[in-house]
Amino acid sequence: MLELKRLILDKHHKLLEPAKKQLFWLLTELVKLKVPDIDTLIAAMMRHIVGGDVSGKNINFITAILRLLIDHKYVPCYVFAT
Repeated sequence: MLELKRLILDKHHKLLEPAKKQLFWLLTELVKLKVPDIDTLIAAMMRHIVGGDVSGKNINFITAILRLLIDHKYVPCYVFAT
């Protein structure tokens, strides 16, 4: 888990689109399996949402994360700081 979190936090912006899709697929599968501490990986992915960016790429990324959470009725175990 630690290596995946480090990959998401440090290298996500450098990954090519196919690798980002595979990483998101892996995250989806881990949520389906209810892997412990998956919430930290989801939070790491959400840090890559660019506020104020209304480009299609960012909107698709936001939509994919929200769809993942809604489809699997996943509720993170922490509260986001504002």
